[in-house]
Amino acid sequence: MPFIGLPTHSKHTKRKWDVGEDDQLIELVQASGACKWKQLATNFMHRSGKQCRERWYNQLNPAINHTKWTHTEDLLIASLQKELGNKWTAMAHYFTGRAIKNRWYTYVKVAVMHLTELAVLTYSGEASYRGTS
Repeated sequence: MPFIGLPTHSKHTKRKWDVGEDDQLIELVQASGACKWKQLATNFMHRSGKQCRERWYNQLNPAINHTKWTHTEDLLIASLQKELGNKWTAMAHYFTGRAIKNRWYTYVKVAVMHLTELAVLTYSGEASYRGTS
């Protein structure tokens, strides 16, 4: 009986986008609009519609603000995420041209988890310290 598992080779393996692919994607989106990603991906040998869409919306779209994130923005993301959960569209009203979902998953969430863990360790350390007096 043959083993059925993950394919060893995929047409759409993860690899870095090169400048030529970026330029081609920009031209295609300018010509046909930011839609029908599966159809647009047929112009690329090793890219899926999802990869093209994510590259456009997260990196290449000229409406994206690529300036450095501020501490205030990070705090606002953390506050809104705590209040609204993962309602990224609702949170987007507080930011102009920012990929807040990406920022949350790549930096803010990790920082919040680290600070929470640090607070728990500090608190439990204080509690055990007080208990030994």
